[in-house]
Amino acid sequence: MKQNEAALIVAVFCAHRDLNSNKVHAYPKDRIVEELSIFKNKSVQKVNILDPVFNAGAAYLDILREIRRIGLNSEVSLQTRFEAIKGVKGQTFLNLCAEMNVHLEFGVQTVMEDEYKAVRRPNHVRMIKSLMKELNGRDISYEVSLIYGLPNQTPESFRRSVDFVEENGCDNLTAYPLMLLKGTELYAEREKWGFKEKRMGMFGIPFVMRSHSFSEDEWCEMKGLAEDLNPNARI
Repeated sequence: MKQNEAALIVAVFCAHRDLNSNKVHAYPKDRIVEELSIFKNKSVQKVNILDPVFNAGAAYLDILREIRRIGLNSEVSLQTRFEAIKGVKGQTFLNLCAEMNVHLEFGVQTVMEDEYKAVRRPNHVRMIKSLMKELNGRDISYEVSLIYGLPNQTPESFRRSVDFVEENGCDNLTAYPLMLLKGTELYAEREKWGFKEKRMGMFGIPFVMRSHSFSEDEWCEMKGLAEDLNPNARI
């Protein structure tokens, strides 16, 4: 199920975008309501809403209210962004999440300023810290994901991002290796950052394994830390 096909907030490594216009493509609300009813009638156990930033659209609160109205008992997984949880709408969003079987997925990527500025994906670290405290206090299910292999990143800075998430009470943390996706700005800047790729795994997926800020051995060090966090995320 999709609320929107594209996000309003897109990092330079993200492929969830209309590369020609960056426009948001919205699904009709009637179709969304119809799909929710189908999931309810079929007793679906888990619903993943495939919107890169669910809580950045215009209708996300209405969708959650509809989920509550029909009594959908499925676990509903939402890809969300901390910075979009603000003001009255932000508190309403959290109130609705606390009432239902909702799981929030936050793609933080990094909390290091020189790294998130390099990918033009700003993170408001104080806000993230405050919201993590609120999520923990309200017992709202959530997870955080990071990326290793970013511009300006080192094993030490990656460790600091990991420590930040863990020290602020998140016990569901996953880290993924950076992939350069054609058509993204970061792909166009691969020479600027000295990115070198290597194909790995049974499907030969290319990952950034070396850059101006880390060697291949240091990348392997970050990979080891990521696998310690979540063994299921092995390449």
